[in-house]
Amino acid sequence: MRWAYNLGVRCYGAALQLAAPFNPKARLWCDGRKNWREKLQNQIAPGEWVWFHAASLGEYESARPVMEAYKKAQPHHKILVTFFSPSGYELKKNDRLADATAYLPLDGPSTSRDFVAITQPKLAVFVRYEFWLHYMDALQEKQIPHFIISATFRPDQFVMGRWAGFIRKRMHKLYQILVQDENSLQLLLDNGFKNVSRAGDTRVDRVVDIAQQPADFPLVKAFQQDAPLFVAGSSWQPDEACFLPFLQRFPDMKLLIAPHVIDPSNLARLEQTLPPGTFVRWSMAQQETVGQYRILIVDNIGNLSRLYRFGRYAFVGGGFTTGIHNILEAAVYKIPVFYGPHHKAFPEGAALDQLGAGFCVHEVEEFLIDLQLLESNPELYQNAQNAAADYIQKNTGATEKIMQWLLDVAPKS
Repeated sequence: MRWAYNLGVRCYGAALQLAAPFNPKARLWCDGRKNWREKLQNQIAPGEWVWFHAASLGEYESARPVMEAYKKAQPHHKILVTFFSPSGYELKKNDRLADATAYLPLDGPSTSRDFVAITQPKLAVFVRYEFWLHYMDALQEKQIPHFIISATFRPDQFVMGRWAGFIRKRMHKLYQILVQDENSLQLLLDNGFKNVSRAGDTRVDRVVDIAQQPADFPLVKAFQQDAPLFVAGSSWQPDEACFLPFLQRFPDMKLLIAPHVIDPSNLARLEQTLPPGTFVRWSMAQQETVGQYRILIVDNIGNLSRLYRFGRYAFVGGGFTTGIHNILEAAVYKIPVFYGPHHKAFPEGAALDQLGAGFCVHEVEEFLIDLQLLESNPELYQNAQNAAADYIQKNTGATEKIMQWLLDVAPKS
């Protein structure tokens, strides 16, 4: 079935080339890979390099605690970060954590060999689901240890299906597969894997680190005043269907919305759904007058994980579309978190829901009922806070476990 994999990769690349003149994201994807060999050679200075690959921003944030810990443990080594998606690369291409940042060229036999020959990494770390066969083959040929970290597996995933035996066969050659949860561990063990261990979810370590950092937002404080604040993060249009009924049902609460997409057309669409005169965009708000509004729309990137700390509740978007965004960013502040039903690929969604710290809702009325129960029952609210705190506390430490594996094979400075 490798022929099908190779054909699929080529077709994907060709489709993006055709879409590039009409789609800005596809154009960034294609332009970023032009003359990639020359670009990479200009970035790779002499030294001992460690390669981290993330599909996009979410995977990068998962890897960040590990990269930071690695830098601290091996300060003389250099870190190369590659991205598959423009949404990750464009936001993090100037991040000082990495010594070099690049797009990952589309997988292929010669491409992967050239990439490994140019970078000569001492070890490689792929985050979550990045099973690029030719890159893994190229690393194996050079006997370079390579890992998958922060991975989760389910029986219904393609990689566990009957047609993906060629991928699983290649996965057996990974130095170690470090999974997030017990279900993933058991599934791989049941399928004959011996190179698998449970390390946990590095995103927990990341959100704990963010929560411990000082964050002063005078504009948010002036907006909130003494009102309870509901923070809606990474919202999509189906998530936002909950917001107008919420405003009507809970008139004493204020709403802070951080849409997932902040381009002008999406912001204009969102504003058309809100009562006139009740909202203001962050970029246009004045600290002296922002308190008169009931809704603050965050039209910038990079602050959301720190804004949840102001909330009495949070709603994390994506659960009615492609899958929930990072609910741990809110749970770390010990507040009840709401989200839609598409969270199968994220074990923390089911775990927090079972514990009573997270609330998976399937429709607007269910959301309003759950919120009313929490508001009318202080004991239930306190239980949700305690459950969130307990989950975070019990799931920290993944970075340290992963580092033990990496340092075991890393070259000594």
